[in-house]
Amino acid sequence: MIETGTILDTGSLPSDWKALPFDACIDEGAVERKPSVLQGSYKPTGRFPVVDQGSSSIAGYTDDGNLVHRGDLPIILFGDHTRIFKFLDFPFAAGADGTKLFRASEETVEPKFLYYALLHLDISSRGYNRHFKYLKEKTILVPDRHDEQQAIAAVLAKIQTAVEVQEKIVGTLKELKSAMMAKLFRYGLRGESASRSETRFGQVPQKWEIESLSEHAYVQTGVAKGRKIDNSSAIELPYLRVANVQDGYLDLSEIKTIRLRETEHDRYSLQVDDVLLTEGGDFDKLGRGYLWKGQIKNCVHQNHIFAVRTNRKTLLPEFFVYLVQSPYGKAYFLSVAHKTTNLACINSHKLKGFPILLPSLSEQHEIAAILTGIDQKIDQHTNKLETFKHLFSSILHLLMTGQVRVNHAVLPKGNE
Repeated sequence: MIETGTILDTGSLPSDWKALPFDACIDEGAVERKPSVLQGSYKPTGRFPVVDQGSSSIAGYTDDGNLVHRGDLPIILFGDHTRIFKFLDFPFAAGADGTKLFRASEETVEPKFLYYALLHLDISSRGYNRHFKYLKEKTILVPDRHDEQQAIAAVLAKIQTAVEVQEKIVGTLKELKSAMMAKLFRYGLRGESASRSETRFGQVPQKWEIESLSEHAYVQTGVAKGRKIDNSSAIELPYLRVANVQDGYLDLSEIKTIRLRETEHDRYSLQVDDVLLTEGGDFDKLGRGYLWKGQIKNCVHQNHIFAVRTNRKTLLPEFFVYLVQSPYGKAYFLSVAHKTTNLACINSHKLKGFPILLPSLSEQHEIAAILTGIDQKIDQHTNKLETFKHLFSSILHLLMTGQVRVNHAVLPKGNE
């Protein structure tokens, strides 16, 4: 399908392609104007999906057919203060958040090709209500032949479908993990027949002990930035920041270094099986944790991250990290956190007082194994997702600049 031998010099354009101004590629006036759905009016279910610029998929639903664009022609949406393009060929209602609606000028460009051409554009942030004006300053590279446009769109659609499949799998697995954590820390391994106790943070198996974290773990605080340290005693080591510790995974794509005294090395060093917890931030980030496996040698941690070192004779770190991520753990942290309008934080005292659930070590191990298995599946499909995203980005650039040409003559009929 793709003629990989047809590679052009960077910046050159095939003789049968042209650069068209954005306005020449759209028929904005052909879009029937309808009232938008106010964001507070979105329903969780309904007859018609609502799409807006703030969501990569369907944002909600409405039952009001008077608000619906019928989707008789493909429509692309573009937000004023986001860079989200969508290709819609089904009935939908638009959200009232500045979303722009426009159709491709089909005499000039195939609608699906225009959608991918827009995804390829480099659109920098220009502030609220400036994106569409900036877009109208752009040019679109377009093959003269519509069948080549269709062929290019068909190739990209296949890769995009693979991306969407992996996104759905990852999303489903994360929902499964959340549901499994809620069930296991409420019922244990005996299931619904087990007796339960009521706590401030939800129901828990009655047979499990509840004790303070400080009785079963050492809580290590981290090194502060910006301290003045004499050069003769200073060393520079890699360190973890809040941005590195996500909810259920680590982002180690960017690791910075920090200066500390050589004598402080052991005091702030991370050890294998430390459970990393964030001090605070947005409500959804509070207490997020992950198990450290020594991914970076001689690594220390910032003071906004706690390292919890459990006593494996009573509390397995593999179990504790999932307890932190569970609804029970999140409920505790939110209940004791110091809150402002959008932020929340905890201190080491509150962390040490965390009322941990203590089943037997064998049950801790089995629960951790169940959830680790799901995490492994999430990692596997996340890696596939990133591979497909990288492939899509690469092929998109090559096809949309004419550096690789599609042999439209060998494409199957239809949308294959």
